[in-house]
Amino acid sequence: MKKIDCWDGQLENSKIEYDSGHPEKAYEIKSDVHIVTDFSETDFDKADKTDYVVAASCGVLTGLLDSFWGGEFSLSAAQEWGRSKANNFVIKVAQMRGYGKRELDGAIRFLEKEAPIPSDQLTPIWGGALQHHFRDFAHHASIVGLVFSIISQFTGLSYGTNTEGLFEMHELPDKSLIGKSFEEKLFNGTAIWALHLVSDMAGSSNSAGKGTGIPGPILSLAKELSILPLIRDLKIVYKGEEIDLSIMLSKIFNGTAFEHSSNKDRIRFDLRTEMGVYAYGVKQSIPVAINQCMVRAFYFVKRLYMEISNKQIKGIKDISKLEPDHFLPWNNKCIVRMLTISSGVFCTVDASDAVIRAFIESSQTKTEFLTQFLLRTNFVGIGNFIMSIKNDITANMVGHKQIGRVEIQSIEKENVGLSTESISIDIDADCRQSRH
Repeated sequence: MKKIDCWDGQLENSKIEYDSGHPEKAYEIKSDVHIVTDFSETDFDKADKTDYVVAASCGVLTGLLDSFWGGEFSLSAAQEWGRSKANNFVIKVAQMRGYGKRELDGAIRFLEKEAPIPSDQLTPIWGGALQHHFRDFAHHASIVGLVFSIISQFTGLSYGTNTEGLFEMHELPDKSLIGKSFEEKLFNGTAIWALHLVSDMAGSSNSAGKGTGIPGPILSLAKELSILPLIRDLKIVYKGEEIDLSIMLSKIFNGTAFEHSSNKDRIRFDLRTEMGVYAYGVKQSIPVAINQCMVRAFYFVKRLYMEISNKQIKGIKDISKLEPDHFLPWNNKCIVRMLTISSGVFCTVDASDAVIRAFIESSQTKTEFLTQFLLRTNFVGIGNFIMSIKNDITANMVGHKQIGRVEIQSIEKENVGLSTESISIDIDADCRQSRH
């Protein structure tokens, strides 16, 4: 039996051979055969006025929820939130390891003594107390940091960057923290390394909770990429002057890149601040998730009711008649279009609120207005809207499967005295709109 994988709708480009069980008989489409080409959308795949209204209403409701509950983003608030969580985490880990008090500085000293790492010997070389956590790759809370920690165990070297951002390696003067066997090296490079990072994430014991922590995954990745030749040469405009990327990253880590009046209100973009930023991102995603759930729940209930009515379901024994594709809220053009509308309305409401509040709270300067606007913008919602548009375009270009009917005639093979008969068969057609 021959199968048509791709058909452009032209009779001259179509041929079907139908295996009737008789080798003498074959069937094919003939030029005088009627082909039904009405592949219209089903009710389940088509959005109506109610669907549009409900989708827009969901966008308005969740947009208002984000406006009044989301609040304004603040790096200072993110830092405070992250510090609180980090401090509690360090104390809990120390207690799990045998520390019997609830004092942060004591917990840090306890973990530092229990889990030292070799590269701390080179603290002065890597920039002292303020920068060695950033310039020494073994202090990075990332996959690259883990890799260099393990490599140090096998090479006896410490790896990082100098003040110009160039990659360097230095011999470890004391090898006592290097494992003797393969297993011990691997254990020191992973488990001991992770425990040491916990001791450093809340600052040192002399400045517990406030001092220099360790870089989080985002800043660690930026620092690691900055050693590459093309990226290393990038210049950043800072206060009207061009500075090297490595210098700018250092300023971000130690907090001098952000506005501050003294060392007390300095915002250090370390792991603790990144934790606060992640938490704010999760907070922004909640209204977006609620929007998605509301739209999909409405679609599910409405389409399930339609399916039960159309299939005349009277009891549990008739449930097998239900077709899940007709009511599940995904993989069809209707739900994709509804999500595009709801997410678009959500972004409109959120942006309108951000503009109004930015105008009220800022002066008439464009810079302050733009800053206030960005601080109140839900970027998770914008990303969701962009993905919805992409899915909507894809769904309309690719199309969907429908059922059609093709009538064919049998033809006789040469020298075979078989009568001609007319038959019809059902086919599945994958309807795709032309991109030309």
